[in-house]
Amino acid sequence: MLIDLIQPLQTRERRMPFKRKFLIVPILLGSIAAIFYAIVFKYPEPPARAVDRKIERFQKIRMNMIGKEIHALKSIFGDSLYVREKKMVVLLYTGFDCGSCIDKGINIAQKIDSTFNRQYVFVIGSNADFGNLQFRTGYENFIYNDAKELIRKELKFIYTPVFLALNERKYVTDVYFPQTSGDESQMQKFLENLGVPH
Repeated sequence: MLIDLIQPLQTRERRMPFKRKFLIVPILLGSIAAIFYAIVFKYPEPPARAVDRKIERFQKIRMNMIGKEIHALKSIFGDSLYVREKKMVVLLYTGFDCGSCIDKGINIAQKIDSTFNRQYVFVIGSNADFGNLQFRTGYENFIYNDAKELIRKELKFIYTPVFLALNERKYVTDVYFPQTSGDESQMQKFLENLGVPH
């Protein structure tokens, strides 16, 4: 009888270390998660590196865009403008884009037009208040409406606002994404390629 009572106690004593070890696992995992959270959120990516990463993504999109023909432009502009055998630039934006980025784009468009003494940049918007933009920026040229988002459907994905430089056959020759900061060198390259002094 005494042996029967002692044996369960010995068994429990043997099992206790295993249970203690088992409890250590979630404690260790919780500690690792807490350290990871502190590193990621307390020490975010440096602003300069974040800008570099964004520019890298823009460059990848840019390289994928160059050489493409945008068929939707004909539907948006109509034959009279589309068939003109002149180089041109399209500024594409939506009402959901960064307001200051759009404003910067309009300022650049006005600079390009001024250089060529004609409307060289054609602005196309979608889901946007054109009147408000023109009042805010003083932009006086017509803003074309891509109400059905034909360009975005054709390209599948395009970050906006974006400048698309087109040759006489309306193939994309260069791309530029106006941003509020960190893109000055990209802007200068784009303007130089157009022949616009900066």
